[in-house]
Amino acid sequence: ETMTTPIPSHIIEVENRIYGKNPMGVGISRDALMFCPAKDYSTLQADAETKIKYYGCRCWSHDVLTTEDIKKKLSLIQFPLELQQKTPIRVLHRRNSIIRTKYIYHIQYEQIDDHYFHLHLSTSAGTYVKEFVHGDLGRTQPNMATLMGVSQTDILQLDCEGVQVSE
Repeated sequence: ETMTTPIPSHIIEVENRIYGKNPMGVGISRDALMFCPAKDYSTLQADAETKIKYYGCRCWSHDVLTTEDIKKKLSLIQFPLELQQKTPIRVLHRRNSIIRTKYIYHIQYEQIDDHYFHLHLSTSAGTYVKEFVHGDLGRTQPNMATLMGVSQTDILQLDCEGVQVSE
């Protein structure tokens, strides 16, 4: 069904900003933009909890890493790994302060050098991956530092590598 209602000027302005900087619109065609009824958004949100997300992370450790030691510690993890994540400090201004239970389904560790490493993770939807890596001042338990037995870890780059939706 074609929408005959005129498009509000603020929508046209946003559209022009998107396509003005990127003619390809980050892979979205101009024709694909349309209004979404609230019930469709609710359906989308309901499906969110059944998704598994895949991430690649470039990380850093304060302590010197030894591949054998870290891999041995990570091999002891029983998956799915249950996390308790308090609302991250970086989003507290816009989210309720609660504790969320999330899951890590898989961790693949690759050492780059004495302090840098790469992780491939699969997680439940809604997992705060940055906070899982750096611990968010202890607000995410367990976190990579506690699992690796090091004093501090941080995340330098985070890439979403895929999403699996349950049927």
